[in-house]
Order: sequence, then C-alpha cells, then structure tokens
Amino acid sequence: MLSAGRHALAATTERALFERCELESGRRILIGCSGGADSSALAALVGALAARRDSRLLPPVLCHVDHGIRIGSEAEGELVRALASRLGVPFRGCSLGMDPNGTDLAATARRLRYSALHDVACEFGILHVACAHHAEDRLETLIHGLCRGSGAGGLSNPRWRRRMGDVSLLRPLLGVSREELRDFCRSLDIEFVDDPTNHDVGTVRGSLRDSVLPRLEERWPGAARRASAAVDRLSVAFDALDRELAAILESASSDRIDLSKLATRDPGFIAALVRKWALAYAAVHGHDLTDHISSSFFEDVARAVCDDDRRPRQYQFGGLFLVMVDARSLSISLMPSS
Repeated sequence: MLSAGRHALAATTERALFERCELESGRRILIGCSGGADSSALAALVGALAARRDSRLLPPVLCHVDHGIRIGSEAEGELVRALASRLGVPFRGCSLGMDPNGTDLAATARRLRYSALHDVACEFGILHVACAHHAEDRLETLIHGLCRGSGAGGLSNPRWRRRMGDVSLLRPLLGVSREELRDFCRSLDIEFVDDPTNHDVGTVRGSLRDSVLPRLEERWPGAARRASAAVDRLSVAFDALDRELAAILESASSDRIDLSKLATRDPGFIAALVRKWALAYAAVHGHDLTDHISSSFFEDVARAVCDDDRRPRQYQFGGLFLVMVDARSLSISLMPSS
C-alpha cells in the first residue's frame, strides 16, 4: 500500500478532503465501502494518506452495509474486511435485512444505508463519513435533473460536503472519473466487485451508464470531470441566489409576502422565491413536498405575480394548501377541510 500514497490520486484526494470538503486536521473518517472499485479506491487512498509520517489524518474505519437484498452480498462484506486488514484499519459490518420485494427499494436502501453509516460513526465517535461518489455520478445526477426540470438546487448536487444529522457526509472523489478509480485498484491488485444493479438498464442511472455516458465520453473525452467542475460553478450561483431569497423571506411573514417590497418582478426569480417560501411553509406544517411539486406550479404563480391582471387568483399546492395572489401580496394557508 506504500505505492498508493505516491499515486497521483492521493494528492488529489488529500486536496479535496481539506479544501473542497473542508475537513479539519487530526480527524478520523468513517468510509462507507461496498467492495466496489470506487469505495475500495477511496479506502486505500485515505488509508495511505493516514499512514504517512506527517499525516493530517487519523487511520480511517471501513464500514460495509449489507442490505440483504442480493445473493452473495455477505461475500462483499468479507472483501471489505480483508481490505481493512490489508490497510491495518478497523472494520465494521452492518446487516439491514431488507425485504427484496419491498416497494421503492433503491430509495429505501439509500435511506437505511446512510442511517446505518451515521449510527456507526456515532458509535466510534467519528464526525465525518466519506462516500466514493465520483464525476460520473455528478454527470448522471445533472442529466437526470435536467430531464426532470429540476431547479438550480437539484442540479448542483451531489455536494462535496453536506450535513447528515450530527455528522458530515464528505465526497472527496467528485472530481475523479470512474475509470481512474478502477485503474487505481488494478494497479495495486485491490480486488473489487461490480454490483449488477449498477448496470440494470431498467433504472435511470443504469440506462445512463449503458447508453448515454459512454457516448458523451467518446465525443468529449473527460466530459464527466468537466461536468463536475460545471456543477461546482452552478453550486456557487445557487448559493448566492439562496442567500438573496433567504434575506427577502427573513423580513416577510411565514404566510405572506408583500409584493411592493420586491425589487424585481423577474419571473424566474419570483418562481424561485415562491418555491422556497411555499416549501418552507409546508415543512412547518409537517409536509415535505420538495420532490412532489412540478416546477410548472411555481412558474404559474410567478406569472400571476408578474402579469397585469390584478384579479385575485388562487392555486392548490400539493392538495393541502392554497396559494393566493392579488395585486399587493402573496399568501398561503391550509386548504379548508371539506
């Protein structure tokens, strides 16, 4: 593993951890490791960085989460255990025992996996969990979001760092390609597995990996890495917009916006403001509608705010709330019970 620390990806990963992910020196990281090439490479890179004499990292802990929905998943856990032994770092395995016939299996598995990683991190007293999302993951998310009509917030994911309860989730490989990580594992004779669900063309991501991304890379070599850099720039723009929207809403009441206080009637800006305001109101009333409302709803409300028709108009929001637009204000309320 000494050669892992001298590999070009080691410097890339170290830079990303301390600059992009804003990791503090002297920390220990829990690494979610599936046994695939991406997470195995991340484990080896962080392990090699921690083994340096002047390291800014403590040795990581590897954690394998077995969802229990595929035959042979136990063997993948043993592969991660063997990698941890080779690196000389602790290993922790978790078995979720999920029902393979359950509904919305991928989303449930993702939610339970992150919950398990959070709990193991807390068990070890670790404040940071690292996952091996890479440049292609970002490009897939970007393409999927564009096709769904996502806003700037949805398109600027995944982020290098985000909160996950009382720990931070870090993604230091977002600027690295999938093939670079596979080549790294091969160069160090790190055994890894390929999860067959990653190539299931019946899923959105599987179809993108099979039919779209290879053609993009063939036409524009390095497309995924450049797309990841573009997402970083989009994130900066989104954060600036979000701060401006937050400043407006801070001076407004939770259920009413005085339109005379707005410095612009740009429909795109108003749509973003209505989205942030209405979703926050729904959340206060116990409803997370983030992924359930079409962007066309917010655009319709924005058009009503910006046009010359001064008649009061109302719009149903998520079947639970009413958004009212008149000449002077926007207001929102619970729909009256029938």
